[in-house]
Amino acid sequence: MRRAWTLVAFLLSGAAAGDEGLTFGRAQRSVSSARDAGFIPASANSDDSRAAELARIRNDDDDFTLYELLAPTSHRFAITYDVTTAKEGDLFFLNPIREGSIASDERVVDRASGKPLRWELVKGAIKVDLGGPVPKDGERRIRIFKTYTDPKSYYAEGDRIVFDRGLSVRRNAVVLPAGYELASCSVPAIVSTEADGRVKASFVNDRDDTLPVKIVGRRLKGVKE
Repeated sequence: MRRAWTLVAFLLSGAAAGDEGLTFGRAQRSVSSARDAGFIPASANSDDSRAAELARIRNDDDDFTLYELLAPTSHRFAITYDVTTAKEGDLFFLNPIREGSIASDERVVDRASGKPLRWELVKGAIKVDLGGPVPKDGERRIRIFKTYTDPKSYYAEGDRIVFDRGLSVRRNAVVLPAGYELASCSVPAIVSTEADGRVKASFVNDRDDTLPVKIVGRRLKGVKE
C-alpha cells in the first residue's frame, strides 16, 4: 500500500514539427498561453482548425515521462515516455535522444494494444513506425522505453545523489534508487512511496519552455552504496 505526502511546494534547499508523415517529439510546450488555456485565436475560425488545436492541447496533457534513477555510480536512469500523436496521416514518430546522453535498452509498444512497434535509430533520434497512418480525428498512443547514461545529469556527491536536468514534457516523475530519501527538490512536487519502498517525486511543467529540475536524494543510514 502506497503512502503519499502532498507537498504544495517542496523546496527544502531551495517537438511537434517535421516533414509530411513524420512527427517529432516536443522540444518544448506552452501551457500558459491563450492557446494552451483553450482559447482559440480568431484566425483559427474553421472547425478543422479548432478541432486540431483542441486535440493538440489534449495530447500535450496526455504526455508523461517517468525517470527511474539506477545505481548512482552508473550515472544511468531508465526512462518511460508516454506520448500521443494525432496529426492526420503521420506514419512515424521521432523521439530525439538528448545531446550528451547515451541511449540503450530501447523498445516501443502501442499503448492501445500492448504490442511492440518497430523502431530504428536515425540521426540522433528514435524513429517509431506507427503501423499505419494516423486516421482523421484519430490518434496513436505509444510508450517508449530507453535508458540514458549521462554523468552531467545524474551523479553522486558523498552520501547524496543529484538529478539535475531540464524537462520539457508536461507531466513528469522521478523515482529515487532504493535506500534513498528525498533531501530537496527545486520544483513543487507530490512525494509518494512506491510499492517497493522507493521514493517518487511527481510534478508538472507549467512553463512556456523547459523546466529546470534539480532533485537531491540522501542515502539512508545503514544502506550500503
